[in-house]
Amino acid sequence: MTGQPLLLSFGAFLLDEANARLSNGEFVVPLPPKAFSLLCALAGRPGRLVEKATLLDVVWPRQDVNEAVLKTTVNQLRSALGDDPRQMRFIETVPRRGYRFAEQVTHCRPVEGGAGVGVARGQAFVMPDGRPGRRLIARDTALQQLEASWLRALNGAAQVVMIAGDAGIGKTTLIDHFTSHVGEVLIGRGQCVEQVDAGAPYLPVLEALNVLCHNCIGLPALLRTIAPAWLAQMPWHMASDDRLALQAELAGTGPGRMLRELGELLDCVAQTSPLLLVLEDLQWSDRSTLQLLDYVAGRRSPARQMILVSLRPTRTGGGTHPAADLRTTFRLRGLAKDLALAPFSATEVGDYVAQRFPGVVAPRHLIQTLYAHTDGLPLYVATLLDAADQAAPGRPRGIEAAADGSVLDWLSSQPLRVPESLAHLIERQIESMEPADIALLEAAAVIGVKFWTQPVATMLGRPLQAVRAQVDALTRKGHWLIALTTERLNDDTFDGRSAFRHALYRHAIYDRTGPAVRAHLHRCAAWALEAAARLGLSVGPAELAVHHERSHNLPRAVRYGVDTAQLAITRFAPFEAGCTGAPAT
Repeated sequence: MTGQPLLLSFGAFLLDEANARLSNGEFVVPLPPKAFSLLCALAGRPGRLVEKATLLDVVWPRQDVNEAVLKTTVNQLRSALGDDPRQMRFIETVPRRGYRFAEQVTHCRPVEGGAGVGVARGQAFVMPDGRPGRRLIARDTALQQLEASWLRALNGAAQVVMIAGDAGIGKTTLIDHFTSHVGEVLIGRGQCVEQVDAGAPYLPVLEALNVLCHNCIGLPALLRTIAPAWLAQMPWHMASDDRLALQAELAGTGPGRMLRELGELLDCVAQTSPLLLVLEDLQWSDRSTLQLLDYVAGRRSPARQMILVSLRPTRTGGGTHPAADLRTTFRLRGLAKDLALAPFSATEVGDYVAQRFPGVVAPRHLIQTLYAHTDGLPLYVATLLDAADQAAPGRPRGIEAAADGSVLDWLSSQPLRVPESLAHLIERQIESMEPADIALLEAAAVIGVKFWTQPVATMLGRPLQAVRAQVDALTRKGHWLIALTTERLNDDTFDGRSAFRHALYRHAIYDRTGPAVRAHLHRCAAWALEAAARLGLSVGPAELAVHHERSHNLPRAVRYGVDTAQLAITRFAPFEAGCTGAPAT
């Protein structure tokens, strides 16, 4: 591709080639580098057939790869775009020849005055027709703090900023918004990836340096002088005859030299231009990178540079990573600014929906339902709306669709279900857990979003104290469960009530079990809840009716259905009296 970097919108997506970013509304769509390059090659030629040979030359220059690799990358791209395998909307296959980008694209332009030191909060891009881009919801404070740290860095006080939050909280979105408005500065960006065993040392730092070398012509020569040990890790930036000489020079080099060289390199680069180094998903980082961060932050050198890192407080499978320990150390020693992002409040969910569908008043109960099912996690809110956008029948497409209320009307009339993309993400998180924890969550999911420990222990056939300890451990990890209340039972013991952190977690875990296993668990839940009721826990007949019905015990389901109707009559609720049961909570 030649000319200016692509800045295109298509469907709900914005493609920003200059910043290597594909976003869907407020959220960044993760793409492997080759898949992103393939998207640029196709979207830059909308409606035109691009031959396979051309794509191989553009995406894999000077590499010997076959068409199977291209096909795999196309499938990755289609999955990220949410293309329906039965009817491709974005990428069409032209049999035996190549591919065509079928969706209409719109060329965008950057916001005027976006360059400079200040962060232009509330705007990202302006469309050709003058419509403003989407602003960040609930992130004004975080943007102000990032701006303040960047101003301190520009004044010569090197900064380290750590952005922490759960997966899907919007860390990458915040970073993208900030970096797109810091002006004409050097930005190196590296991504930590989950690796087997120890992993490759310094991987995200090397990726960031490689980006800087491509964007700064003189940097490889500077590396050769100041940080040759780092240049040796990127031999493609050297002439072939210099590689052997450099290898001989570096014989016997130790890790201490790597630390010192990078510290000197960052200081030297920052003398000529402000430098922003971004390292994402530090919870997957190798230990060498963490040691390097500790060294650079502790130098407190007077340099116009800022290191911006993101991380999750805990890993999905539970436990902490050394990155979390480094974060704590930095806070105690005052070496880093710590930004902890929170989920949306119910009001902020409403703000997001209003921004997504301008001019449409969303029903209050829909906003409350969205918030209850997602706990305000931005990724989950956006994904549910994306799924509804695709599923709502008869709605208009294109630019005018944003002001159409049919999606919200349709969504208000439907039970919220876990979109396939989210179900896949949650399933991957579940697979990293211990089998005993999975069994506990599956039993709890049958009972409902909220559950007592006592009936779960009965369902699992395990000692109550052991299950309580397991629930407490999952709660401390902060990913799956939260603690609610404690209640004293008739036998003078105590039981705790817990809940899934997101209702979507409960639905995804419930849906992953097969019909036979689910029926068996409902039978166990029915008997366990009957026993729990005798101990004084609050268990309604409607709840018992549902469990018996789903375990195919129709006589007892009818019995509790009658009890439910009688209870409704005593409470002067004739409509509910006409129902035989209710969904499990």
